[in-house]
Amino acid sequence: MGSSWAVVPEAFFRRPEGYDRVSVITTEGDAVKVEPLTAFFSEHFPGVALDIARLAGFTDLRDSADHARFEEALYRWYLEQADSGKTKPDVCLAGGFKTMSSAMQQAARLFGAARVFHVQADGNPADAEAILEARREGKIRFIDLGDEEGWPQLRGLLTEDYPLRTVGRKGAARLVAPEGEGLRAEVDRVIETGRAGSATRDVPFPGLARLPSPWHAWLDEPLDPARDRAWLRALPMAELHCHLGGVATHGPALERVSAAAEEGG
Repeated sequence: MGSSWAVVPEAFFRRPEGYDRVSVITTEGDAVKVEPLTAFFSEHFPGVALDIARLAGFTDLRDSADHARFEEALYRWYLEQADSGKTKPDVCLAGGFKTMSSAMQQAARLFGAARVFHVQADGNPADAEAILEARREGKIRFIDLGDEEGWPQLRGLLTEDYPLRTVGRKGAARLVAPEGEGLRAEVDRVIETGRAGSATRDVPFPGLARLPSPWHAWLDEPLDPARDRAWLRALPMAELHCHLGGVATHGPALERVSAAAEEGG
């Protein structure tokens, strides 16, 4: 959220039934007003759990160091909301500096999201009644950007290893602060490892190169009649053909398969 609190209730309407929990991350800047937001949910949707986190000391975006600190806090906040990979949240990219929206989309790509979307409202309603009227009249529109599977290498990250500390309160919001840049460093390490794997492994589907190294070792092993029998039997016939010999999708392997087929082999 940026200086316009209205984006949060607008995003809330992405699902006709709304949400049980709404989580917001924003700055500590004086231009950000959270009181109208809490009043809106308290009056119109009192059963919704509303959590507002404001990054302590982050009032303006001046340079790359400010963005790095926000990104570290955002990643930790995202892990906190997703309960360490157990839940994939719906993620709204609206509000805040453009770099904040960009970092949010990056977090969704890395950690996974059930739905990523943007929201627009005709006339930019600025108070509760205008927001509700815009909803009734169909003037709140959503741009869906799909879901995000997330990187499997990051699913083991735990909030207790990368906590986002609550250091105080400012009105209805909690002031939060990360300790160091450990999570960003770990994410960067995983990304670089994935890139290195993509460059060095010859696999028919590039996404396979990003799998953890134990999975690569398993993929390189021959089939084990005892260990692999159950999952082979569980594969649909179409998938069986894709995966059992399905690596012959291009190059010399495909040429050999094609030649054998032409010869009736």
